[in-house]
Amino acid sequence: MVRAPDDPSEFLIEEPVARSELARGDALAPPDDIGITQVIEHAFRHLAWLVVDDPAIAQALPDRTGSLATYEPEPFRAFGAPPG
Repeated sequence: MVRAPDDPSEFLIEEPVARSELARGDALAPPDDIGITQVIEHAFRHLAWLVVDDPAIAQALPDRTGSLATYEPEPFRAFGAPPG
């Protein structure tokens, strides 16, 4: 189970979690700008996938009733539907 640290760093700030479109560049260049909400969105999409795909992650994150519960696993969203 993942637990919050007892003494978080003084440099951490609270950031509201909001849905966001992923930052996208083109075939030969990165996006012009990547915002913090886009980084969080990217991470949550990966975690939603890993909770389903990886038993160790599922065990570490058993309670998906928070923000992560609203995310559908999308490991290959940029390429269409996942293989299967």
